[in-house]
Formats: sequence, structure tokens, C-alpha cells
Amino acid sequence: MINTLGSFKVYQSIVAKTLNDKKNLKIKKPSIELSLKDMIEKRKALAKKNDELQQRMRDSISETKKLLKK
Repeated sequence: MINTLGSFKVYQSIVAKTLNDKKNLKIKKPSIELSLKDMIEKRKALAKKNDELQQRMRDSISETKKLLKK
């Protein structure tokens, strides 16, 4: 009887810990989603800036070619 009661207590503590972990995950999940949204926005901003820099580089190369032809 003691062994059964002891294993039930262990099982009960495992279930309680699992439920507690699930509650904590639900709390943490929105912050993970927010950080992913922030990362996506930063990535888009960096891509846009990269495109602008590449365009400026193309423009300067074409200007250099025009000057070299003269």
C-alpha cells in the first residue's frame, strides 16, 4: 500500500509539473511570436536597404563607365 501511494504521489507531481510547464509555455508563446514578427520586420527593412545600396552601386558603376568613355 505504501509503494502504491508513493508512486501515485510521484505520478501526481509529474502531472502537476507538466501542467505547470504547459501554462508557462502559453505565457511565453506570445513573446516568441512577437520576437519573430520583429525579426521579420527587421529582415524586410534590411532587404530594402540592401536593394537601395545595390541600386546606388549600379548607378555609380554606370556613371564611372560614362566618365571613362569621355
